[in-house]
Amino acid sequence: MVESNRSRISTALVLGTVFRDAWVSGDLGRLATMLAPDCLYSTTSGPKPGTEYRGRPAVLAAFAERLRDQDDHTRFGPVNAAGDDIALIEWSVYDDAGDVLARGCDLLEFRGDQIVRKDAFRKVRI
Repeated sequence: MVESNRSRISTALVLGTVFRDAWVSGDLGRLATMLAPDCLYSTTSGPKPGTEYRGRPAVLAAFAERLRDQDDHTRFGPVNAAGDDIALIEWSVYDDAGDVLARGCDLLEFRGDQIVRKDAFRKVRI
């Protein structure tokens, strides 16, 4: 049983790392292959406590928009496994002087090798 859990955690780390690297490089094709047909993406912005996108086409369109608006001020940190099928990706947004404006993390939930949920959380400097 322990070996099985280690294997699943390693899978979450690998998949999380593949996702992070595809995101950083703007590889929408690779990101699309990782999304489950019924995936959910919850952002940190929008009219409510975030905007939700459901289904691969809507999530991929939201990813494309987010990547288009992302600049060199966002830096991604390590990927951590938080369970058998959960990965967390740390990130920070900096201003031109190098000061941190926001820190956050993306929670990725996997079913097999596909993402069923990407939920973003952010702490903002006020």
